[in-house]
Amino acid sequence: MQVLSDKKNIAIHLNAHIKKFGYRPEHHLYLYLYDVDPGYELTYFDFDEDGGIVLHRKEKRWYIIDEPLALPEKKAVLFLEVLKYIFSKQPSLYPQISIEKWTKGFRDEVSKILPSSYRMIRPNTVYYSPIINLEKFDETLAGGHMKGLRYVRNHFLKNYKIEIKDAREAPTDEILRLLKIWTKMRTAHDKVWAPDYVKFIQDGFPECVIKRVVYTNGTLRGLSVGWKIPNSEGYYIYIDIHDYSDEYIGEFVSLDHILETKKMGFKYLDFGGSDKGLLNFKKKFHPEYVYKTYNFTIKRD
Repeated sequence: MQVLSDKKNIAIHLNAHIKKFGYRPEHHLYLYLYDVDPGYELTYFDFDEDGGIVLHRKEKRWYIIDEPLALPEKKAVLFLEVLKYIFSKQPSLYPQISIEKWTKGFRDEVSKILPSSYRMIRPNTVYYSPIINLEKFDETLAGGHMKGLRYVRNHFLKNYKIEIKDAREAPTDEILRLLKIWTKMRTAHDKVWAPDYVKFIQDGFPECVIKRVVYTNGTLRGLSVGWKIPNSEGYYIYIDIHDYSDEYIGEFVSLDHILETKKMGFKYLDFGGSDKGLLNFKKKFHPEYVYKTYNFTIKRD
């Protein structure tokens, strides 16, 4: 195991492991590189051919972001090596590690092999992630269950001149202004870490498959961006924002993106984790099921 701290070196090894072992929506090179809080250092525990684990570190605090990049049968073992390494280096400094966005299955798997001196604390945050079956999603929006989405589509086609473009064609300052409006006006209670959105926007949405902007009557109203989930036939919507200029603009922007992913041949879409309030919005698109991810801590007694 190597502990890497140089960002360029991390990017090389991390990218190779994402391509080989990636399976979660957040397994995206630039998301890892961008999503670091101020004052934290990106650290990569590199297990060479077996994969790796990303952590953020700030003085006495360690965060493990998402599940390890490794074969299913090795993920828990590699995590335990990292855990023992951190807790043994300076026991007085590192009494606990914070963990983000683990599925219940992997959390349960790790709990079974934790040493008796470690305690897994109950989750402090739960995220709800809807999965849309794109093969079953009818692009014509036929049927009674699609009545609401038909209304949204027809409302915009009837009342506005709609333009949809590649987001790289839109002026960066316009998109950043849209992000500022959305961040200020959104009503969901889950945390939004807008600086990583800013970096994606400024860098032209690296390694994103779809990046679309929606204009109504010549004004930028929405942005949606996402990527292919590694080693799968799935897709992840990462950025999905709008300016609240119309009661249904959020539904219209999301619907446009969902239809584009279906057109491109993806089989399912992960709508991303959120609180229950935002989950109610996402359920308007009739997900096939919803899974949970958890934030929690592991302490050393």
